[in-house]
Amino acid sequence: MMQYTLFLVLAPIAFLAVAGALVSAYRVRTTREVSTYVLLLCAVEGWLVCNFLELAAGAERWTLFWAKATYLFISTTPVAWLAVMVQYAGKRHWLRSRVYWFTCVIPALTLLLVWTNESHHLVWQDMAFVPVGQFLALNVTHGPWFFVHLAQSYAMVLLGTLLVSFSYIGYSPSYRKQLRWFVWGGFVPVAWSLIYVLRVVPNLQKDYTPIGLALSVLFFAIGMARDRVLDVRPLARSRVFDTMRDPVIVTDVPGRLVDANPAAVELLRELRPELGLAGSIGHPLVQVLDAWPALLEHMASAVLEPVDLPLPSDRQPWVYECRVLTLGDSADQPIGQVIVLHDITERYVSEGVLKGHLAELTASYEQLDAFVGTVAHDLTSPLSTIIGFAETLQLAVGELPPEEIRQQLAIMLQSGHRMARTIDALLLLARVHRQDDLTCDVFDMGYVVREALNDVRNEMSSQAFEVRLPDSWPWVIGYTPWVMQVWYNYLTNAVKYGGTPPILTLGHDREAAALDPGTCGSQPMIRFWVRDNGSGLTDAQIAQLFVPFSRLDPSRSLGYGLGLWIVRRIVTRLGGQVGAYSEPGQGSTFWFTLPSGETAGHS
Repeated sequence: MMQYTLFLVLAPIAFLAVAGALVSAYRVRTTREVSTYVLLLCAVEGWLVCNFLELAAGAERWTLFWAKATYLFISTTPVAWLAVMVQYAGKRHWLRSRVYWFTCVIPALTLLLVWTNESHHLVWQDMAFVPVGQFLALNVTHGPWFFVHLAQSYAMVLLGTLLVSFSYIGYSPSYRKQLRWFVWGGFVPVAWSLIYVLRVVPNLQKDYTPIGLALSVLFFAIGMARDRVLDVRPLARSRVFDTMRDPVIVTDVPGRLVDANPAAVELLRELRPELGLAGSIGHPLVQVLDAWPALLEHMASAVLEPVDLPLPSDRQPWVYECRVLTLGDSADQPIGQVIVLHDITERYVSEGVLKGHLAELTASYEQLDAFVGTVAHDLTSPLSTIIGFAETLQLAVGELPPEEIRQQLAIMLQSGHRMARTIDALLLLARVHRQDDLTCDVFDMGYVVREALNDVRNEMSSQAFEVRLPDSWPWVIGYTPWVMQVWYNYLTNAVKYGGTPPILTLGHDREAAALDPGTCGSQPMIRFWVRDNGSGLTDAQIAQLFVPFSRLDPSRSLGYGLGLWIVRRIVTRLGGQVGAYSEPGQGSTFWFTLPSGETAGHS
C-alpha cells in the first residue's frame, strides 16, 4: 500500500520538475541537441502521466488502457536518450545511419505487441488487478518479449552513457564538469529499473523508473543552468577540430599518431597514399612523416618557423608554420602533443615575390645613384669644354688666328656630339624601360651592321680601324633601331680598346642554348659577335661587364658602364642574351643572341 501511495505523491512532484526543465530547455533550443533533449523530456513526462493515470483510473478497463499507453513513452525514451548522447558526443552522423534506425525496430514491435498482448501474451504472461484503497494497481508477470525490449533499452541507455563517459577522458576540467551530469543522469534510471525488475527490494510491485528518469532530468537541468551543458560542450571542440582548415595531428607520449583532422588526413594521403589515416594510426609519427625530416625537426624544437614540405609529386612544395602544443591530464602530466600546421604557401610565395620586387627597387635606387654620377660626369665634362672654348672665342675671337679658331670649334663640336650621344643613350634607356607595345619585325642583319659601321666611322673618323665581315648575314626578328644601337656600342668599344691598329672581326653562328620566349616570340636563336685584338680582360673584369653604371678602370675611363647595361636591357627585351669572353693578351669577344627570322618567311 505504502509504495503506491508514495508513487502518487512523488509523481506530481516529478512531473512539475520535468515540466520546469522542459520549459527552460524549450526556451533555449538553439541547437539540434537541445531540440532532441526536449523530445526526451516529453517522453519522460508522458511516461509519468500515463503511469499516474494507470494507478488512479479505478476501473480495470482504464487501468489496462493507461498501462498500454505508457509503452508509447517507454519505447520512445531509450531511443531519445541515445540520440541526445550521440549528438552530445559529436557523433551526429550516426543518427543518419541505418544502424541507428534499426534500433527503432524493437521499440516499434514492443508497442504493437503490447496492444495485442491478449492474443499472444509475449509482453505480459499474466495480469492481476489489485485494489489499493480507492485506486487500482496492475501487477503483471512479464513475458519473453518484455525482456528483449528491456535488454535493448538498457543497451541503448548504457551505450549513450558510456559514449559520453569516454568523452570524459582527455578533456579539460571545465568540460568534465559538464559531462558528469550526463554520467549521473544515465546511472539513476538504470539503477531504479534494475531494482524493480530484479526485485532487489522485497515485495516491491511498483516500477519507480519514471521517477528515476525525472531525477535524471533534474541532473540535466542543473548542468544546463550551471555549466551550460548542450550549449558550450565538448562537441564544440569536435566541430572545430573537424572543420579546421589547418592540419591538426595528435600524438601520445611515445610519439604515436592517435588522431588527425580531415585537413591532416588529406596531407598524410599526399605523403603516404599507401597507408591513409587508418593505416597510420598507432604508427610512430617519425615513420609516418619520414619524408619530411624538416617538419620532424621543427616539431621536436617547437619553433614557429616556416618549413618546406616537398610532395612526392611534381607539385610545388607546401610551406607550413608548425606549432606544437602539449596535452596534459588533470595533474598537469603530459599525455601527448597536438601539432598544428598552418599553410603559409601563398603568403610565402607572395613574400618572395615582394622581396624580389624590393631587391629590384633597392637595386634601382643604387643604380639611380650611379646613374646621377655617370650622367653628371658624361655631361659636365663636355659642357665645361664647350663653355670654356666659347668664352675664349668670345673674348679673343679677333686676336686668334683662323686655324686655332677652327681647332677650338672642332673641339666644341666634338664635345657637343659627346653630349648628344649621352642624351640619346638616356632617351634610349627610357624607351627600353617603358615601351610595352614593342613591335618586332624581320630584317636583314647585314643592313643593320652596315648602318652601324657607317655611324662608327663618322663618329671616329680620326681613328683608322680594320673590319672583317662574313660573306653573308642572316635574317632575324627584333626591333631595328635597338639592334643598331647594340652593334654601335659593341663596335665603338672594340675600336676604342682594340689593338694598334684596331682589328674588328664580326660574325655569327647558331646558338645551341635553350630557347627563351622573349618579347619577340620563341624562334631558334642566332648568336652575333664582335672580336677585337686588344689586351683582353680578366675573369674578374668580365664579371663586372653589363653591370649598370660600373667602370672597370676609372683611371683609364674604359666606359663599360651605361652603354653595356643598355645593350643587356635591349637584348633581354628582344628575347636574347648577352655575354663576353676573353683572355689577357688575346683580345675580347662580345656577343648577343636574337631569334632567327628564317622560319618566319626568310631564308
